[in-house]
Amino acid sequence: MIQADLAYRLWEQAGRPNGRDQDFWLQAGAMLSAYQQLAEAIGKADDKGLHFAAPSPAVCRKAPGQAAALIADAVMEVRAA
Repeated sequence: MIQADLAYRLWEQAGRPNGRDQDFWLQAGAMLSAYQQLAEAIGKADDKGLHFAAPSPAVCRKAPGQAAALIADAVMEVRAA
């Protein structure tokens, strides 16, 4: 249900284009997966006494691709530690 709601919001923000429902569904899934990985990485970092700054909500809204890259980098840093 969360993925459907997020996909709908993304579709609305894009101006409700026709024929792109699958694009928004996949984008929503990728975003949720990235956030899940971030949550797991934060938990592991806390266990190790490590801290890192996640991208701000503004970055996530304005540049989801950039935010995803920052999240991926942070996750990799925690896994390597």
